[in-house]
Amino acid sequence: MNLSVLDGSNGFRLDGGVGSISNAGDVNGDGFADLIIGDSAADLNGRNSGSSYVVFGKSSGFDAVMNLSALDGSNGFRLDGATINDLSGRSVSSAGDVNDDGFDDLIIGAPLANPQGVLTGSSYVVFGRASGFDAAMNLSDLDGDDNGFRIDGPKLTAFDGAVYDRPFGGSVSGAGDMNGDGFDDLIVNAPNSSSNSDDSGPGYVIFGRSEFTDGGVDFPPLPEVREPMISINLSSLDGGNGFRLNVLDRYYLDAISLNSVGDMNGDGFDDMGIGLVFEKYYGGSYVVFGKDSGFDATLDLTGLEGEDGFALGGANQNFVEGVGDINGDGFDDVALVAGSTGPYSYSFYSSAYIIFGKSGDINPGNLSNLDGNTGFRIVGVPDDDFTGRSFSGAGDINGDGFDDVIIGSEYTSYQNNDDDASYVVFGKSSGFDAVVDVAGLNGSNGFRINGSVELVSNAGDVNGDGFDDVIVDGNIVFGKSSGFDATMNLSDLDGSNGFHIDGTFGGVSSAGDINGDGIDDIIIGRGIVFGRSSGFEATLNLSDLDGNNGFLLDRIGSGSGFFDNAISGAGDVNGDGFDDLIFSSSGFSYVMFGKASGFDATVKVLELDRTNSVRFDGASRWVSGAGDVNGDGFDDLMVADPGSDPGDDAAYVIFGKSQFAGTVTYVGIPENNDVFTGTEAAERFDAGDGNDLLIGGGGADVMYGGLDDDTIRVPDLDFELVDGGKGHDTLALDGNGIHLDLADVRGKINGIETIDLSGNGNNTL
Repeated sequence: MNLSVLDGSNGFRLDGGVGSISNAGDVNGDGFADLIIGDSAADLNGRNSGSSYVVFGKSSGFDAVMNLSALDGSNGFRLDGATINDLSGRSVSSAGDVNDDGFDDLIIGAPLANPQGVLTGSSYVVFGRASGFDAAMNLSDLDGDDNGFRIDGPKLTAFDGAVYDRPFGGSVSGAGDMNGDGFDDLIVNAPNSSSNSDDSGPGYVIFGRSEFTDGGVDFPPLPEVREPMISINLSSLDGGNGFRLNVLDRYYLDAISLNSVGDMNGDGFDDMGIGLVFEKYYGGSYVVFGKDSGFDATLDLTGLEGEDGFALGGANQNFVEGVGDINGDGFDDVALVAGSTGPYSYSFYSSAYIIFGKSGDINPGNLSNLDGNTGFRIVGVPDDDFTGRSFSGAGDINGDGFDDVIIGSEYTSYQNNDDDASYVVFGKSSGFDAVVDVAGLNGSNGFRINGSVELVSNAGDVNGDGFDDVIVDGNIVFGKSSGFDATMNLSDLDGSNGFHIDGTFGGVSSAGDINGDGIDDIIIGRGIVFGRSSGFEATLNLSDLDGNNGFLLDRIGSGSGFFDNAISGAGDVNGDGFDDLIFSSSGFSYVMFGKASGFDATVKVLELDRTNSVRFDGASRWVSGAGDVNGDGFDDLMVADPGSDPGDDAAYVIFGKSQFAGTVTYVGIPENNDVFTGTEAAERFDAGDGNDLLIGGGGADVMYGGLDDDTIRVPDLDFELVDGGKGHDTLALDGNGIHLDLADVRGKINGIETIDLSGNGNNTL
């Protein structure tokens, strides 16, 4: 059938804002079926407020074309959405006779309505009646008694600060009389209210009844919307809040090691070590000195000249580790792991080098110049094993006041791949040879640990006995004052001298003291195991972590071996007295703040929020704590990612601070109509109650209106968060030529009922 032949007798055409369309039942009780048409883009009460049109049926007299603008109350009527961007009419349907008054009712979905200050969505039920329809009606005029009521969606958990774009009311329908009480029922769904898929989410069946005063619909409690997580793009680092380290080379970057190396030059600022592994096993190592100020936004590693750090030459060095103060001279030392080509052209990590810190110029030049006074080389048994396959400072494992080192050595017999071992070399005040052969360890100068060794690390003092401990794969070896044999076996750990950890894991390291109990904690893969003074069994399974003895991180990046640097201790980044974690997951880097208690057995990354974490966008593959590089009392961070092309690689240093959202610069007076005017700096406004005016100055501001009716004015879109809170709040664009795309700022604007585009002109939505 060709629709152009419709002439009123065989059908007709509807013009004017037709979107969704549905049977409406018999709304006016005249015996003829009616239609409802939704147009969510209509703008009679603000852009995208939406409208819906009801067309009454009749026995005859239809014209070939009916324009919806001609509805006058006798032939149908219009229902207008409450306010801007509600998308009222996105879904429309007959509701049946919900209140059992003999007239069919209507249900209209407005999925982006925000009556609770967040985009929970609403649905409107409009009661049918015999007559008295005006040409137009505002859905905001429904009173819950005579003409209909509004159903507000439950508050949804907004993971990572994201607010889903089709919440409650995205799909609506009548459900018939499901419970047989004589009242027709409703069904409304809330797609995108979970992260399982693009359209997943619960549906709600609401039973009809005779009265719906004040809406009369109660939902089971769902998780409250969290304050959106602060998200900081690493491109915003400007030297004052951190800086970028350019990694320039003609090869593709395969891996990078990022570590704090302590204070090598004794100037009071922690320094950073960067080790690079490019394709073809070519590598390079760098040390960047900390200082109190004067960082540029970008530092090229190839341009280090001694004052700001140095590059190391000689050998094919790949990885850099801080190892504490091995020779007890008051300057922290650094270890380098160097690769070489072994049998069958396979790359081996055959040596490790210790470079002693000192004041002034540290750079030893070529590593072959180390002579025992400036540092030394550690070699394996035999020389073509994987000595240095993993390497770490060990803390002071024997309590003699000198820091020690631990070296992982795979394939100590090249013909027997199962003959793996690690070696602990004790520090001392002097008397190091230029070359230390681990074959000479005898218990007094260090010892050998037999057993599988993929990863080694300092553990801190896990059992609180005053001696630092070490991690060897999934095993914790306790330190002690004396009595080390030349060789120990991991299979002999029994809970008194250390313990085994079972479970799937990749990286291992010390976590610092996450829960602030005075005992160091450890990272085993995605498990955080809390230290304690006693009570370790011979074996601990990660599946037994319950929040009190540790926890698991959900959705952490995967990997294995030395290259699994997806999680690390971060130090105390926000200065609250608890050490923090830094980890990567799903393309972002996160810092999770430590606290005294209240850990779940499994911490879900997607449920973190601004109260317990901060997210960094722009690099995520390798992460590490950096110590306090700028000496401000807050520990700093390092993150890195390989670029898509050679020479496009970068690492970033992020300075810690008390609040990444900016300190609370403006605090409202209770029951006062406050007026705050900001500056170009990143600031935080907490206005509290009252009809407040908040004027941003163009920084990365966080602006909370709080209670009552507030106006928040911004000159651009560089703010981190605008949250009007309760009441009827207005976001005003003060600038010129600003285009506000709500899709681009999703998660940055909450609790706003009105958007004022007037500003200085040319602003658009």
